[in-house]
Amino acid sequence: MSPAASAPTILSKSENESENQRCSAAEMAATATPSMQQYFTIKAEHPDCLLFFRMGDFYELFFKDAEIASAILDIALTKRGKHGGDDIKMCGVPVHAAENYLERLIASGHKIAICEQLESPEDAKKRGYKAVIKRGVIRIVTPGTVTEEALLAPAESYFLAALRLEGQGSAAIAWLELSTGRFWCLSAERAMVAAELARIRPRELLLSDTDYAALRTEGWFEDYAPCATVLPDLQMDSRRTEAALRQHYGLESLAGLGLPSPLLANVCGALVHYLGQTQMASLPRLDKPRLESVSDYLLMDAATRRNLELSATLSGERRGSVLATLDKTVTAAGGRLFQQWLHAPLTRKSLILARQEAVGWLCEQEVWRERMGHSLRAMGDAERVLSRLALGRGGPRDLLTLRQTLVAYRQLREDWLTANPGAGLPPLLTHSLAALSGHETLADLLVRALKDEVPYLARDGNFVAAGFRADLDEYRTLRDESKRLLMVMEQELKAASGIPSLKVKHNQVLG
Repeated sequence: MSPAASAPTILSKSENESENQRCSAAEMAATATPSMQQYFTIKAEHPDCLLFFRMGDFYELFFKDAEIASAILDIALTKRGKHGGDDIKMCGVPVHAAENYLERLIASGHKIAICEQLESPEDAKKRGYKAVIKRGVIRIVTPGTVTEEALLAPAESYFLAALRLEGQGSAAIAWLELSTGRFWCLSAERAMVAAELARIRPRELLLSDTDYAALRTEGWFEDYAPCATVLPDLQMDSRRTEAALRQHYGLESLAGLGLPSPLLANVCGALVHYLGQTQMASLPRLDKPRLESVSDYLLMDAATRRNLELSATLSGERRGSVLATLDKTVTAAGGRLFQQWLHAPLTRKSLILARQEAVGWLCEQEVWRERMGHSLRAMGDAERVLSRLALGRGGPRDLLTLRQTLVAYRQLREDWLTANPGAGLPPLLTHSLAALSGHETLADLLVRALKDEVPYLARDGNFVAAGFRADLDEYRTLRDESKRLLMVMEQELKAASGIPSLKVKHNQVLG
């Protein structure tokens, strides 16, 4: 099923439908094996998702989920016993390669509920010989909430957006990128909504039942229906969404966010509340919403953008587009920013002149520009690294990337101060250079703590540098030099006891 052909995701259309789903699941579970009873219970809680049900080293999918996944992933559809006299259709993917399969399912417009084993088989047996391993959904992966490095194109933005309508004339849009923590919002006239969404290009768009019904009658909305996630009106209620916003930022009131209207607070809170539902225990790192104005950018509808071939040609290829021709960025973050600038041409003269001044100055400073390019190439994607770490999905390589980036920040500042002592900078560059300082303590810590080569996963160990932790060094010495330490112990005991024949030995049983 292609995204264009798929229907919008409906989390819960009505209380009656949810009740029917729960009743159906209860009836099926009543006659199922214990493990399948557990599956039915969890699946009933996430009816709109493909359930990746962890069983040992595989994520397994059953019934309709298995049919959908096997067709998209081109993997074998098999069976696992019977239920109600019919075969239980099943397919599975290895846990260690799950990201490769998630990418294709997400691209097809599906949501995936990741159901993990919350205890080991040994712990389950302690509760009884036939006890079922505890399982639970730890996260829901959607097109707008992807954070895995393997699923993200480095220079592409993956925006999760929310839209609220108010009466016939006004609207509010908020959008964020979970992989970087960036967050924006704006108020717009109803007639401007289509053009603003064409600029933002969300991967997933949150709408209430009522707003979705209103937009379905408008022809332009057909382009966004495949990426729409329709939520019950109650779930986007202002009291619920504003409470989520206050809780996330630790605020007593929303005055500190500087949002000028309740509708803006509602739409921003809807995003935060949705992230709480999909990310569950892991809280994302988010900037405070940055308020934009539609008057700051040139409005262009989707057709105009397509015909201008800003980021893709009319045939859908990047090559030959304006972006491909102009983009000379050397970092992933720079590539994303340049693409956002290209889709949002400035209209305020002061902002245009400030940007021109900075670019013009760099064009004149050839030596400095080359040094800056060298430092930029040494940087990793710190924005996405920090978000993965904040969500608890980072690893040693993310820490190493952060270290390399912070060291490159320091080198860039030192190069500037050496090459341009006392020279003035355009305001935009002055601000950017100032932002590169203040990380020295963290950079030094990571330099001392990490080896130069580290594994991808923390569970593989061996990524903390020697000399960073005395107790860890001691344990490593006991592990790696046990024979030498036993010989030293034996010699010391011989001298202390006066027994020349004393031996210190170990065996495979006792250790």
